[in-house]
Amino acid sequence: MPSQSPIIDKPLRLPGQTLDERIEWWTNDGIIGYFLAVTVCFAMALVEWIGYLRDLPRQPILFSVCTIVAVAALIARISYVRKHVRQLRLGRDGERVVGQFLEAFCARGGRVFHDVPGGTFNVDHVLICPQGVYAIETKTWSKPWPVAKIVARDGKLLKAGLTPDRDASDQALHGAEWLESLLKSKVEIACPVRPVVVIPGWSVAKGLEHGTVCVIEPKAFPDYLAKRPVILKDREVRLLSAHLSRYVRAAQRT
Repeated sequence: MPSQSPIIDKPLRLPGQTLDERIEWWTNDGIIGYFLAVTVCFAMALVEWIGYLRDLPRQPILFSVCTIVAVAALIARISYVRKHVRQLRLGRDGERVVGQFLEAFCARGGRVFHDVPGGTFNVDHVLICPQGVYAIETKTWSKPWPVAKIVARDGKLLKAGLTPDRDASDQALHGAEWLESLLKSKVEIACPVRPVVVIPGWSVAKGLEHGTVCVIEPKAFPDYLAKRPVILKDREVRLLSAHLSRYVRAAQRT
């Protein structure tokens, strides 16, 4: 009889898994076509030069130009991919650091989920604990100098005085609204989802609130959570976690 795997359900997702998948695509599929183009052009140019040196009617200059263009395109593509992958790896490493940090809350009656798929986006981390449910967006930004600050000014979140390309608060808020809607459809527990932006390595103003979003650095999150009131019983934490776990596993099968 044919053997089969004893694993029925896929494991839950890891911190930064979406970024890992994107890194794999960029480092493989993202440049393979350019390599093939260079290989074909090089082979054609080689054949033409051989014919030219043997006084055969060949066109080595044309194919050499094509090869030079293909090589230039490959070099430009590699440079672009390396820069893009460097940014993805920075984001992935930040998600892993925050994810490992959040795992400590499991010993305090909480449950942590990573890289929760939401259709066209993902929620980096979800923490379900007695103090409530938190949709956590991790932002790992390169710093222009060792001590760089995150502040909110004129309704905008600024990093070292500059406006980020994407508003992390909007992302966290969107993820929290989606997660709250999902959990309400699964279980009848009135529990609003709190959006949080965690920014590792930066100096974040204490108690920084950007609208309804909490912006915080990882090391300050335990103290922030300790000041929050307990609103969920252990049974409710387990119930919400079970439903979210089933959703994540089902989403991976589609």
